[in-house]
Amino acid sequence: MSRTLYLHTDTGWPHQHLDCPWSLVEGPHLVSSGRDVPKRWPQATEHVTILSPEQLVYHSVKLPPGVNWKDANAVAMALEDRLVDDLGRLVVIPLRQQGDGVVCCTVQRLRLEQLLASMQELGRPLTRVESLAEKLSAAPDAWRIFQNDDGPLWLHDGIAALELDTPAVGELPVALVLRRAQALDQSPARVVLHGVTPTLFEGLEAEWGIPVQRAAALDWRSTLAQPSPNLLVGDWMPRRQLMSEPAFKKALLVIAACGFLLALMGVASLGKAWWSIHQVKAEQLAFWQEVSGSADDTDQPARQLQRLWQAARARVGESQPNELVPVLAALSQQLPQAQLTSLDYEQGRLIVVWSGTAQDARALEAGMQQRGYTAVTQSSNNGVVTTALVAEEQP
Repeated sequence: MSRTLYLHTDTGWPHQHLDCPWSLVEGPHLVSSGRDVPKRWPQATEHVTILSPEQLVYHSVKLPPGVNWKDANAVAMALEDRLVDDLGRLVVIPLRQQGDGVVCCTVQRLRLEQLLASMQELGRPLTRVESLAEKLSAAPDAWRIFQNDDGPLWLHDGIAALELDTPAVGELPVALVLRRAQALDQSPARVVLHGVTPTLFEGLEAEWGIPVQRAAALDWRSTLAQPSPNLLVGDWMPRRQLMSEPAFKKALLVIAACGFLLALMGVASLGKAWWSIHQVKAEQLAFWQEVSGSADDTDQPARQLQRLWQAARARVGESQPNELVPVLAALSQQLPQAQLTSLDYEQGRLIVVWSGTAQDARALEAGMQQRGYTAVTQSSNNGVVTTALVAEEQP
């Protein structure tokens, strides 16, 4: 039968103090309990730590229709704009649905990492991390305020837990007053004070007009049988030791064999494809070498075909686009009435100086580009524009 060791840890464990309350449970029975340092804890097969409420911050968010409320990433995205701390430093845990919203809590990522690392170093890896506030039994229409051994005050309003500030004598905690102001439609019918210092909340009953009852302090061991969510989510969720099972080993061998065969077939397919491409390229090179009589640019058939076409046009007397006459013809069509000051043509580039505005220069660039020429213009304040034209090289 499994033996589970429950540890009740506050914010000071393990750096401020090593001892903490523990309870050993075997099946449904509480075997023993105490408060000791780790070397005196009893042996157990599983270890669970229960966090004190002040280590969690509760939130309520609404998700778009169709989104699973258990999706921690979706809940984190909906909550991000309302967080004071950076989302990367927090772990967001969806807890339950509440009406059309989701109740979730955030825990400092560093705190969880600290707990996991400390327990791993002690040779007692954690299987679950739970919250004491989530293990409380239901108390309809009641708000409960808890305090243990002059420790921090915290409120449970039936939905979430909230750490309270310690008020001055005759005053109420600011956090409690704000929480009631936010929950006017969910005001409690009564307030129960568990283990709270007698001098606190003396005027609460008269101020709120509802019964205030005092009860014994909460014994965390009385909550062990209550189910609660595991705060270890995502990659921190404990993995089962399946590799030791014979059936798992056989399945792993079958998967490995199938993977090896698939990889072998993939390598063979890649080799065949490479050989086919190599053969096609060799045939293309031989063809263009035979046509052009040269080995230059034979690996670029489109460029080689363009050069052959231009050579054929030159043989029958047709001008090429980068010669003077075609460039002037395109310029005259684009600037039929412009006043030209000078023209200069050299090695396929025409430089023309003309009168116009900056808007005319931009129109010239766009128009010449449509005609297959690149135009670069430079205008001056006195209306003189200098434009360089060159035919665009065909691929």
